[in-house]
Amino acid sequence: MYEGPEKPGVEQAVVSSMAIYPERSLRLWVVAINGKVVDRDRTAEFLVLPGRYTMILKIEKDLTFGTRRLDWKEAEVQVSLDAAADHTYIPNARVDGSSVAVYFDDAGVGFNRECLPLRRFAAAYGGSADGTKAGC
Repeated sequence: MYEGPEKPGVEQAVVSSMAIYPERSLRLWVVAINGKVVDRDRTAEFLVLPGRYTMILKIEKDLTFGTRRLDWKEAEVQVSLDAAADHTYIPNARVDGSSVAVYFDDAGVGFNRECLPLRRFAAAYGGSADGTKAGC
């Protein structure tokens, strides 16, 4: 997400491009970082320098009863992130009725990138990442 020479991993922060919470019928993905539209379909993560970022996230929430969908909600939400070097951030949200609070979980230092949500999702559907072997 920056111009210039490649930096060592410990000098960057990792932002997961998406998050899936099937137990809550909730999906989030990064749409833009500091006004720059990003392609979430091509990468599991974005590497950013430490600092403050303004992110636009799309959130989808559906409520089901058995196999019948009762309600579907989606929105784009702006959220700030203070990224620290060598930390990994994964989008998350609290949904209460028609109210939503979007934030990033800090997975800390040394988070295994094979455990990022998109990589685990891809592995479940024939992708190359293997979260089980990676200890996710």
